[in-house]
Amino acid sequence: DRFGRTLTYRREAAGDLAGEITGVTDGAGREFRLVLTTQAQRAEEARTSSLSSSDRSRPLSASAFPDTLPGTEYGPDRGIRLSAVWLMHDPAYPESLPGAPL
Repeated sequence: DRFGRTLTYRREAAGDLAGEITGVTDGAGREFRLVLTTQAQRAEEARTSSLSSSDRSRPLSASAFPDTLPGTEYGPDRGIRLSAVWLMHDPAYPESLPGAPL
């Protein structure tokens, strides 16, 4: 920006999230980790929690939470979503990092 601040992005090198941004360092030197999930991971989690739920009268069907998403007018939806942001390093407060996502 006009004050000289920058953002440095880190991309995942391999796996389901290859090429996706999974880390950011801001101009103040704070490092953030971006936790991404895929549609298949969220579908599996939903099915697992549905099976272990005490309300078994309405189990979650596979079609209620599919492993893939349909295409859109903008192209295919890979189903990758941001699920959490962690502060990994803060040079101003190196000893007081949060114990939970931001």
